[in-house]
Amino acid sequence: MSPGRWRACFAALALAVSAFAILQTLVVPALPALRSDVGTTDAGITWLITAFLISAAVATPILGRLGERVGKDRALIATLGLLGAGSVLGALAPSLGLLIVARVLQGATGAILPLALGVVRDTTPAARAPGAIGLMATLVGVGGGTGLVLSGPLAEGIAVRWVFWMPAIVAAVTAVTVRLTLPRWRIQPAMRPRSDNGRGVDWRGAALLSATSAGLLLAISEGHAWGWTSPAVLGLLIAAPVLATLWVAVERRTPQPLIDVRLLHRNGAAAVHAATVFLGAGMFCRFALLPPFVHTPERFGFGFGADITTTGLLMVPTSVFVLVVGAAGGRIERRVGARAMLAGGLVLLGGSLLLFAWLHTAWWHIALSSATTGVALGLAFGAAANLVVDAAPPDRTATVTAMNAVVRSIGGAIGAQVSAAVLVATATAGHASERGYVIASAVVGVLVVAAAGLVRFVPRQPPKGMPDRIPPSTGKPLPVA
Repeated sequence: MSPGRWRACFAALALAVSAFAILQTLVVPALPALRSDVGTTDAGITWLITAFLISAAVATPILGRLGERVGKDRALIATLGLLGAGSVLGALAPSLGLLIVARVLQGATGAILPLALGVVRDTTPAARAPGAIGLMATLVGVGGGTGLVLSGPLAEGIAVRWVFWMPAIVAAVTAVTVRLTLPRWRIQPAMRPRSDNGRGVDWRGAALLSATSAGLLLAISEGHAWGWTSPAVLGLLIAAPVLATLWVAVERRTPQPLIDVRLLHRNGAAAVHAATVFLGAGMFCRFALLPPFVHTPERFGFGFGADITTTGLLMVPTSVFVLVVGAAGGRIERRVGARAMLAGGLVLLGGSLLLFAWLHTAWWHIALSSATTGVALGLAFGAAANLVVDAAPPDRTATVTAMNAVVRSIGGAIGAQVSAAVLVATATAGHASERGYVIASAVVGVLVVAAAGLVRFVPRQPPKGMPDRIPPSTGKPLPVA
């Protein structure tokens, strides 16, 4: 692939990843307006977040595996089609039920990042791969902050349903760009492994992983609404580890598993996934706490009475620093290594939450903690992606990075819902208290800082000897001119 073609391909993939990342938070500031628009309750409208997270956790590994079998270009375009369909449905939906269906379709596009990372690994020279993979991964953090920034101008300046129309337009443009720039992949049947026996996706593993992820995320997301000691929540929390154990047993016996769990023991992959749980928790805790805090009227003794647009502007430092640090990630990794980057990112992310808990009475306090969050995510996202990719065989990049996306979704749900639970438990007169924000930020911040210790279980030296370009391997999609 020529340098010009590679740059066009990378730009198309970056646009696709950004489109999904923006979706993670674009709807969040507009939830009160959407609640009024469809005439539902606070509990009902939160299903727009819950449905998105569950769908992402379930669909990401399935679509990632399909991409390795039918071609990453086809799977990526099909996933963008789901993004467009879900966005159009959300823009036109007259009821909460259809809005939830729309968010389920949008959540399925979580596979975009693993598919994009797979393409980057297949097409990038080894010397440039860490920087390219790191920059692609940091777009998740950039998009998360950008979604919060764009939500206000769209919902307040045009109409609330433009939080769906905008992603629909971006999805259409991105699909065309991807189709024109990405190399085509095809599977050579003669080179498919004998153990595959012509089978497709491991549907048993997919079903068990779906049940495990959906049950755990549902319990976490709805725990504060249903009651943490309610039979439904307790049943889901008990069932999740049982189903997870059964899933591991099935995957170990399956010739072509959806997720090869044996790879979790390779080069510290399990420790990277565990650290990613806390990375997602810290990021979504930040995203969950900042908007309602700055939106709180000053008469309550804290907050700034900011509107949606001003709230989004306070996230600009996060997006800017994620992008700047992510762009320099390749050079930073060559100097200090991915392990140090991941540990430093976790310490800074936890530190930004602790900083918010300590200082939050002036605008510059919020901007400082937002900037620190951006630096942290810029370091940690790129490092985690490179460590996971290095630990995977070339033909398993998409499925292993899909697993990392799943655990990040689970961590995000945990971070957001722990924050919500603390705010509810410490509320006074039915309104969140300043003490609640301080406790939630401090608790999650300490846990994220402590998670940096997981990096010690990752080998100091990453795998060596990757060729300048990944050669075709048995059962691997082959690029076609």
